[in-house]
Amino acid sequence: MFAVPLSRHLANLSQICRPLQHGRRRGETFCRISGADTEHLLISGAVLAGAAILALIAHYLLFQAIERFARRKGQPGNLMFVNRCKTPARVVLPLLALVLALPFAPLPVHLKDILQHTLDMGVIASVGWVAIIVCAVAQRYGVCALHHGCFG
Repeated sequence: MFAVPLSRHLANLSQICRPLQHGRRRGETFCRISGADTEHLLISGAVLAGAAILALIAHYLLFQAIERFARRKGQPGNLMFVNRCKTPARVVLPLLALVLALPFAPLPVHLKDILQHTLDMGVIASVGWVAIIVCAVAQRYGVCALHHGCFG
C-alpha cells in the first residue's frame, strides 16, 4: 500500500536531472535536488561548512585558554573538568554554529525545516551529554569543589 513502484522513482529521477534549455549550453545538465538548484546547494554547503569550521577554531582557542587558566590554579578537579567537557563541547559548538548559520543558507523552506529539526535534536542530545559529564565530575569531587575550587 505504501510502496512506490520503481518505475515511478525512475520517472522522478528523469525529472530531477534534465537537460537545460533557454540560453544555456547544449548538453549541460541542471539538477534539482529537493527543489534547490545546484548553485544554491553549493552556496548553502559553503555557508554551513564555514560556520562549522569557525566553531571548531573557536573551540580550539577557547579550550586552550581555559586549560591554561586551569593549570595555573593547580587543582586536579579543574583540569579534569576541562578535559571531560572538551569532547562534548567539540560537538555542541559546531551544532550551535550550524543552527545560527542555517537561516542565511539559501535552501528551500522544506529542506531548511528538516535540517533545523535535525540540528535542534542534536543540540538537545549534546547539551544532555554535557550535563551528564558535569554531574559525574560534581559527584566525584563533590558539589563544593565545583562551587569553590573550579576557576574561583
